[in-house]
Amino acid sequence: MRSFFLIISSIFLTTMPLHAAAPVFHAMISEIYLKQYPARDGQEFTIGTLFPDIRYLANIERKITHAKSMSLREIREEKNSFQAGLMLHSYVDIEREAFAEQYGIYAKIPKFSYLDKKTQWAVKATLLKLIEDQVLYNCLECDKIIVYLSNTSLEQLKYVSLKTAIEWHENQTHYLQVLPSNLMREKLLNTEESSWTIPRSCLEKFPSLIETLSKDQKIIDYVMDQIKHFQTIIEDFERAS
Repeated sequence: MRSFFLIISSIFLTTMPLHAAAPVFHAMISEIYLKQYPARDGQEFTIGTLFPDIRYLANIERKITHAKSMSLREIREEKNSFQAGLMLHSYVDIEREAFAEQYGIYAKIPKFSYLDKKTQWAVKATLLKLIEDQVLYNCLECDKIIVYLSNTSLEQLKYVSLKTAIEWHENQTHYLQVLPSNLMREKLLNTEESSWTIPRSCLEKFPSLIETLSKDQKIIDYVMDQIKHFQTIIEDFERAS
């Protein structure tokens, strides 16, 4: 299926920076942030938070939608809700990866020893993102986010065409309607092996690995600790401001 192909292909490209969260995780942090800043336009902010990874569909450079560094102060000072959400995306990608590394969670993700080291790292990073989203799926008000995605934002048209924006909204909506493990099964059934950058024998293990590891208590603890971490730093920043 094209929608999931774009989402999953984006996190299987081994040449891309891997410190990046998947959509459910981003939406969860967006919701946490909006509780502290209710004056923000929730729909614009949420779309902005999810928007940066449209670059895979639009074939635009990462630097156009992602910042190399970002602070909560910069986000707070941005008056445009869409732009503030877009900035939060970069902040979350960077902070999440630092937390994951410090937590040592990658040691819980299986190795595929027959792959080269670069591809092994890409696989572990991708699995972790999908596991995180699997754990968080029932914690997020997906229906609410899907309603937000029913309309495009004029801000998006500064980056992509209306046609691309609409297709991206459809992609994101589909992602939020099905568990990552089941989306992976769709992918394996509906795309040719030649479209993948790693062996199918590896990919075929993904659905069961996502389901099994998302029930592992140590991984669940890691995911929930990540969410608490973001909640704490956002709340602490607001109190100190």
